[in-house]
This record gives sequence, structure tokens and C-alpha cells, in this order.
Amino acid sequence: MKRLSRLLIIPLIFLGAAGFLLSGCGLLGGLYRNLKTELASFRERIKSAPGEVQVEHRPGYSGGGAMERGWAGALVLLGVARWFSVRERRRR
Repeated sequence: MKRLSRLLIIPLIFLGAAGFLLSGCGLLGGLYRNLKTELASFRERIKSAPGEVQVEHRPGYSGGGAMERGWAGALVLLGVARWFSVRERRRR
């Protein structure tokens, strides 16, 4: 039981620290507030003078985000494999 409680405490500590940092109270709170203020002023500039702002993509930009197709496919395959293994265990 002690080993299990130790294994559970470590991830909870990390989750708590991450939550604190991402909240308004932590180190990233000021960064978040500044970003929120800048985004609000940018939105106002776009509304007041829409022709002034032009969004251009870099050459070679595909718009795929942070995850490439290969990684997304691998995650889907892992999820399907996990689903089949759980389904087989339930049948037994």
C-alpha cells in the first residue's frame, strides 16, 4: 500500500504544480494576463481598421498544427489496438 501511495503522490504533485503555474496565481499568471490584454487590443484594432491587418502564412506552411500526420496516425493505431485488447479481455 505504501508503494501505491508513493506512485500516486508524485503525479498529483506535478499536476498540482502545473495547475498552479497555469492559473492566475502562478508564475505564468502575469504572462497569461499580458497575452489576454494584447489579444483584446489586437481584436479592437482589427475591428476599427480591418484593411490595416493582413495575415500571411510562411512559405511551406501547411496549417497542420503541432502534430504531424504520422504522429496522429500512430496515436489512432495505438488507440484502436488498446480498444481491441480491452474488448478481448472483457470477453474472457
